[in-house]
Amino acid sequence: MAFEFGPSCIPLNAVGMVLNFAGNHLLHYIQTIHRRKVFFPMHKVQSISLMSNGEIVTTATCTNFSIECDASEAIRPSNAQT
Repeated sequence: MAFEFGPSCIPLNAVGMVLNFAGNHLLHYIQTIHRRKVFFPMHKVQSISLMSNGEIVTTATCTNFSIECDASEAIRPSNAQT
């Protein structure tokens, strides 16, 4: 890519495109060759490491949240029966 831009800095959107492309290929490799699921709902991936023995180590944090409703302040629909 450096030959396209010469001595000037490579634009960030080009860098992001290459990283996205590499990440998609890495994910495809893990899913097809190793038959492992990497991404899970409500998880944020911190890092993916390919070990020298072929194992893949994924570090992720799980995001849990709950929605609590106070019944005294709840808005009742107009067609609700009392």
